[in-house]
Amino acid sequence: MSRIVRRHRLVYRDVIELADHMSRDSLTSAVRFFDNVETTLAGLLEMPGKGSPKHFTQPSLREVRSWPIDGFPKHLIFYRPTDYGIFVLAIMHGARDPAAALEGRG
Repeated sequence: MSRIVRRHRLVYRDVIELADHMSRDSLTSAVRFFDNVETTLAGLLEMPGKGSPKHFTQPSLREVRSWPIDGFPKHLIFYRPTDYGIFVLAIMHGARDPAAALEGRG
């Protein structure tokens, strides 16, 4: 059985907003960000357990892990390993409060 990456419906918005912000300084970096998100997700799909476990108090966020985007260490993918692969809850800058940002995405 092949493994798949599923994304919360707001993940696409997360990526676009981050890339838009980056594009103000460098369009090249913004394009590279899009590519590196996909490359990083492919790596997580191969080894879903490699992310750093998070210990949120919300029961809906149990088993959530985070991993930095290749080449963008301050930008993190928050995801949960599943039987079919991974479920991505959010992609955000590491300076944000992840518990608040993930509320309702679990």
